[in-house]
Amino acid sequence: MVLLLLLLIIYLFFFAIVSIFLFSLFFSVSSQIYRAREGAMKLSPNFFLLFLAPLQPLSIELRHLRLQIESVGHVLYLLMT
Repeated sequence: MVLLLLLLIIYLFFFAIVSIFLFSLFFSVSSQIYRAREGAMKLSPNFFLLFLAPLQPLSIELRHLRLQIESVGHVLYLLMT
């Protein structure tokens, strides 16, 4: 019973850490998209550029997110085994 309670506390702790990380990453990506669109509007008010400008920082952020999720997954796997 105590072991199950301890596992539940550990699970909730890691869930809180991962959810805070994803929440902060969401705001980071959304602010970068907003800044990229704002910069594209200043350069050229072309409708096509408004949607192309955010793709580069977003792809870098998504690659970074994938690496961080993989590292969190490895840590969770090591903790579970």
